[in-house]
Amino acid sequence: MSDSTHQNMLARLKAVQVVYSQKLNKKPIQWVINDVNHTNDPDEDGEFGAYNEEFLKKLCKYHATMGANIAKITSRIYNESGRHIDNADVILVVILECAIAEILSGLMEKPAITISAWLEITKDFFPEKPPVALVNATLDGVIKNLEL
Repeated sequence: MSDSTHQNMLARLKAVQVVYSQKLNKKPIQWVINDVNHTNDPDEDGEFGAYNEEFLKKLCKYHATMGANIAKITSRIYNESGRHIDNADVILVVILECAIAEILSGLMEKPAITISAWLEITKDFFPEKPPVALVNATLDGVIKNLEL
């Protein structure tokens, strides 16, 4: 994995953390933007290492400003799978929303790379197959609907 690919992967993981924290704490959109603007501070735990700060800011800001639309898309696609979004694990919803934000924001370079990256992140949180398969099908569907 190249350094830039690795840094984007770490930025995706950090985006999940920021958006999850925002949802959990029921913070307004501006809180997300402010939190991301402070990501230049060194990570105390060293858990993220050198992530792509610009990628992170663009992804989180797009999610923050388009969150309602992204949530509707996520909910519709999730519900089409025969499940109800209200019963979904919050972190799974955040992963889907962040991935969809990346696709819609224009940050996605190649669909296969983006899907693969989000599947790896999903596996980190959900080692069992059903959530990973759901994320794969959802992102594939979003990309096909956009005719990318």
